[in-house]
Amino acid sequence: MIFAAGLGTRLKPLTDTMPKALVRVGGQPLLWHVIQRLKAVGVERIVVNVHHFADQIIDYLKANDHFGLDIRISDERDMLLETGGGIKKARPLFSPDSPILIHNVDILSNADLAALLSEGQGAGGFSEGQGAGCRVQENTTPPVGTGRALSATTSPQPADYCPDSPTPQRSTFNVQRSTLLVSPRKSTRHLIFDGGMRLIGWYNETTGEVKSPFPEVHEAFSEGQGAGHFSEGQGAGCRVQENTTPPVETGHALSAATSSQPANYCPNSQTPKLPDSPTPKLPNSPTFNVQSFSGIHVFSPSLFPLMDEWPDRFSIIDFYLKVCDRADIRGVADDHLCLLDVGKLDSLAQAEQLLHSIQ
Repeated sequence: MIFAAGLGTRLKPLTDTMPKALVRVGGQPLLWHVIQRLKAVGVERIVVNVHHFADQIIDYLKANDHFGLDIRISDERDMLLETGGGIKKARPLFSPDSPILIHNVDILSNADLAALLSEGQGAGGFSEGQGAGCRVQENTTPPVGTGRALSATTSPQPADYCPDSPTPQRSTFNVQRSTLLVSPRKSTRHLIFDGGMRLIGWYNETTGEVKSPFPEVHEAFSEGQGAGHFSEGQGAGCRVQENTTPPVETGHALSAATSSQPANYCPNSQTPKLPDSPTPKLPNSPTFNVQSFSGIHVFSPSLFPLMDEWPDRFSIIDFYLKVCDRADIRGVADDHLCLLDVGKLDSLAQAEQLLHSIQ
């Protein structure tokens, strides 16, 4: 699915007459670049949501014969539904047994989408009679102390890990899982993962707000321990983003404010040397892993039933944070990630150079 419904207000005046998805970079619309990336990794069906100048997007796809793909439109002209609501509305357009690769239309990157999709397909499944969202998978450990483990290394009675939960109506290989592409760029808002890269919360370092179903996370971050700790080899990424500064002295910047050559911020990747910071300890989670979301993720259709009680309009990140104690929401850090959010007019020149560097 390509999120293309946004108003693109930061790209005015261009978006006064066209949707953000059709703003050109490197001679082609942003939508073209994302479609080509998806097509290159074998995607055959794409859902595009539309709102702002929706007819222009629909006409563009028709004029290009849908690029030889099965491209379907999820019409949000009545109301913008945000990221979570957009996925929920588009549910009938997806295959019920295939993972869904979600991509924002304004994201340009060198992300290995094939590897991310493979990661999203690689989870295990439910076994008959195991009860409520209770997954058993080899070589994993339970998340933070919840009284029930959503993933367990071994157990003769896996249902014991889900004592008070109702039994879901799930087929054997219907996996409640999403895989999020993340990077350790400097930001004031962070996703919090445990040592196994299982999502356990969200933190706003400016306001101190914490979102998590786990009391241990609230306690740790409310005590000023939110700086967290990157584990070895999990954060050697690179993101070029406007109005940010390099986070640490690494020999290469994980985030950059301005650059005539944004690709220079992504040389051969190496593990960043992060400054010393408190390392909160949690049961079964030796460290926090603090990362930032890229706008690219793989969503399992088995998560749709958990959206039934949600309103028409909501954020997918809020949804993930609400269900991460019941579903397996994982982060994957790309060690060679170069990524640009084409959000403002002055980012267009950077986007041109980034495209040149990664082609």
